[in-house]
Amino acid sequence: MNNAYRDLETAGHPNAWLVMRGSLNTGFRFTRRLLFDTGEKSDVDLAIVDAQLFEQARRLGVEIRGGGRTAPIRSNQLRPLGLEPALVRIQAAIGRPKITFMIFKDWGSVTKRGEYRILP
Repeated sequence: MNNAYRDLETAGHPNAWLVMRGSLNTGFRFTRRLLFDTGEKSDVDLAIVDAQLFEQARRLGVEIRGGGRTAPIRSNQLRPLGLEPALVRIQAAIGRPKITFMIFKDWGSVTKRGEYRILP
């Protein structure tokens, strides 16, 4: 994932952290309580923790949820936020076409949402 961090830095987000959330991290799907990848390939939820990127997303009109995180970033929002290269690189690295980014304002916003794992 080092190259994804470089992509984020190149896009102007040198302080961003990639964080694994959701079923990839917990091992089961939240809605149906099935094991990860049972029956079909599960999507991957990744958080990006960066206060400046969060503010940029808010100014762009990305929906804010719970005060400290965005809604999932839509495909038409990736390029203006500089996230498209990192997404493409991560998709290729882990072999998952469906990856969702959400941006978190700070670590407190991440920890209150439950389990997570920082990507190296």
